[in-house]
Amino acid sequence: MKGYDFSVFSNVELIGVDLSALDDEQLAVLYRQARYGTVMESWFPLGGRGNTQTLFNDSTISAIASAHGKSSAQVIIRWHLQAGNICIPGSSNEQHIIEDYDVWDFELSADEMARMTALDKNQRFANY
Repeated sequence: MKGYDFSVFSNVELIGVDLSALDDEQLAVLYRQARYGTVMESWFPLGGRGNTQTLFNDSTISAIASAHGKSSAQVIIRWHLQAGNICIPGSSNEQHIIEDYDVWDFELSADEMARMTALDKNQRFANY
């Protein structure tokens, strides 16, 4: 992309982002994050109360989860982290908290990241 100082991406590999898998808009967001030290904060990354099953039962997410031997929640959290977002899942259930943290022993491929990114419907589950 024109006008981008790619030296700001020197640490991108640390969060597992494959730059070649990003479109121009995604690359622009990551560039601003890297250059200015800002990151996207993902509140209710699992859909929020009453909406989790919509995401957990999505056929794309379920297939990716099955391929990794992980839950849909873990795959969604891992997607956010690999995209460079701060991911803040909330739960009062101890088992869910433990499961939500267990996302460091696998990585989503560039294709899996792209498939999940393509799920964006530009809609919110809640308007807080």
